[in-house]
Amino acid sequence: MAIDKSMLSKLAALSDEEMRDAVRKAAKLLGASDKDAERAAGNAPLIKAKLSSATDADIKRAIDHVGEDTIRDIAKEIGIEKGQG
Repeated sequence: MAIDKSMLSKLAALSDEEMRDAVRKAAKLLGASDKDAERAAGNAPLIKAKLSSATDADIKRAIDHVGEDTIRDIAKEIGIEKGQG
């Protein structure tokens, strides 16, 4: 699954609370403890800013790091799958 700019646009359009929730869910899917997921959620504004300026190379590195299946699971969990919304 390729992450495309429309998926990143959906993330950028989230409110701060929605972004915190999305980060929390993604962290949990990546195996973070509840405490670590909350810590990651606290960085949601920074993560949102980084995503808005992500390059194709940044996206490829993220996919290579966690795997396409995990990216697909995260996109589904937070509601940014391709063709949604």
